[in-house]
Amino acid sequence: IIVAFQVVGGMCRPHVVPKNKPGNENTTENKKGRFVWGIFHKGAGVVLLGMAWWQVQNGLGLFATRFSSTDLRPAFWGVVGSIVAITALLWVYGRFFKTTSEETHRIDAQLDEVDVGLGGNESTS
Repeated sequence: IIVAFQVVGGMCRPHVVPKNKPGNENTTENKKGRFVWGIFHKGAGVVLLGMAWWQVQNGLGLFATRFSSTDLRPAFWGVVGSIVAITALLWVYGRFFKTTSEETHRIDAQLDEVDVGLGGNESTS
């Protein structure tokens, strides 16, 4: 049921209204709608992911019990923990350490000025 809401919610997402278009003075309501939609959409996605992981864990335990095999739940949670850790590290890197495209263009322009000042080629690609 939650999956159906997730799909329908994705189709009903509020659209981005261009700021420069005449007659779009109502951008604050659009921003609030997208923000609220984003909270619910991401929240439902996290809940679905958690429920899926719990279901896999229960299935592995049930399989190990019924067929007297090795319990693979610790290995599964190790993989899940690794995925969560890598995702968290990449989020921190993207949030705090990665330069934005605006900063990159500014740095490139400064390097071009230094290159030209040193007698380098003025044309860049």
